[in-house]
Amino acid sequence: MTLQPTDTERLILSNQFRILAKLEPEQAVAHERVGRLLLEGHTWALESLGAIELPHALITEDVVKFVFDVLDMYRALGTAAAHHGIDIDSPRAASARFEGFDGNNETEHLAVAKVLQENGDRWTESLGQGDLNSHRPCLEMYERMLAVWRRVRIDRSATLNIMSKENLERIVAARIHPDYRDDRGGASAATTEANR
Repeated sequence: MTLQPTDTERLILSNQFRILAKLEPEQAVAHERVGRLLLEGHTWALESLGAIELPHALITEDVVKFVFDVLDMYRALGTAAAHHGIDIDSPRAASARFEGFDGNNETEHLAVAKVLQENGDRWTESLGQGDLNSHRPCLEMYERMLAVWRRVRIDRSATLNIMSKENLERIVAARIHPDYRDDRGGASAATTEANR
């Protein structure tokens, strides 16, 4: 979001910062500087200098739904892994564990996941208590996994509502980009070694 106040709004904001300078003498220099920047038309500098914190853009329903779908999928993966005796904390099965979203490129998705984590009443098994910043883009990987999950989730046992081990493996295999899969759908040796 970019701050683009009218001339009148700049004058009002500048006056407010001058008043703040009187009310908070320990911050007077900073408040006066912001007031001067506003009057001189340097609104571009205010956010980068940390003088004004701008509101974040509204998060769309599509982003929220995507995060919910990813967390639903990981809940189903965790339930299926437990049912089939697979320890998702083992290095071999760690790909069935939710990684989070990239803090640099997927900030809206990460923000939704953090709010859910802080509330602590939904998807606690996937969100845990740790850092949800994956430090790498994950949206495309999740989209591939979701495409498989949406096809197989109707193929669960009616009584247990747990996906088969084969379907779990198909979803986890979709994490690997098609260009880097071996003939069996898993990671090629070079990709596996590069990811270690």
